[in-house]
Amino acid sequence: MPELEIRHLRMLCAIADTSSLTQAATRLGLSQPALTAQLQRIERMVGAEVFDRARSDARITAYGRMLVDAARGVLAGVDHLQAITRNTTEPAGTVLRVGGVQGRLNTGWIRLLEERLPALEVRGRIGLSAPTLVDMVAQGQLDVVNVFEHPGYELRWPEGLVCRVLVPSEPTMVALGAAHPLAGRDELELADLADDEWILCTPDEEGSQAAFLAACGAAGFMPRVRHYADDPVSRRHFVQTGRCIAPCRATSRETDGIVIRMLAGDPVPIRRYVAWREGTVGHHAEVLFDSAARAYLGLVDNNPCFARWFAEHPETHPPTAEGAAFPPPPPNPCADQAVLRVSP
Repeated sequence: MPELEIRHLRMLCAIADTSSLTQAATRLGLSQPALTAQLQRIERMVGAEVFDRARSDARITAYGRMLVDAARGVLAGVDHLQAITRNTTEPAGTVLRVGGVQGRLNTGWIRLLEERLPALEVRGRIGLSAPTLVDMVAQGQLDVVNVFEHPGYELRWPEGLVCRVLVPSEPTMVALGAAHPLAGRDELELADLADDEWILCTPDEEGSQAAFLAACGAAGFMPRVRHYADDPVSRRHFVQTGRCIAPCRATSRETDGIVIRMLAGDPVPIRRYVAWREGTVGHHAEVLFDSAARAYLGLVDNNPCFARWFAEHPETHPPTAEGAAFPPPPPNPCADQAVLRVSP
């Protein structure tokens, strides 16, 4: 009977990460038909459907989630073994592996790291969920990550991670088509949007959707979700054409046909962190953190609503080398895990 190979596990994880055969094939350097054929072969080998495949996406099944979780554990061990053996061909300390959640912060952060640490080759792993990134840095697959959490849906920090609060509180905003009846307002009550149709990311372990739905429930309604899409281009198109509205990061950029508006009372805030493993890249800690802070500050003017809010809330500003001391971390809900939080 054929057995699963490491390459099969990487294929499954790539599809799960992107929810798209097309995007996964691009990431793996394969054609979509070749990846589809491989997935069909894998499903015959395991005797069950791993993904529900629609025309534009691939949604993981309950069995597939169990299989992919196990695959991630195996791959973490394989990557760790490869990192050890790579020492014979790659000088230690020549590569900086950077991870980040989906968003505009990463490109600026990586560019600054390349400029400020020219002796290192910076390699990025962008667009994974925050819990996955935390696990990857804890297991030695990444050196440093930027992630966020929603209060009430906190990340679980494995023992031995060092993390700093980059932004203690950032509002979640809403993206509307420029022709939307409420587009002329600077601030909207969430309840004002009860009759709209929404496009959301697919539910994941990050808690973003759960936090958003909880906020809608507190506002007295459940959103009418017309579409789910993890692809930002697709979400932007649906909003731009006025077919849906969408929650978005405060640092999102306004473009032709799209306006970004505040939600009154900051009902779905996030908290941003930079984290690394104790005893690894700590000697670059100040550059890693300061570069993330500077990259974040470069996003503030992406839309006027956030620029005004940011100016009115100096307590939320990320500290830079010339700025104030690092803010203290929030209460740690997982203190029993002996997480090391550094706050100079």
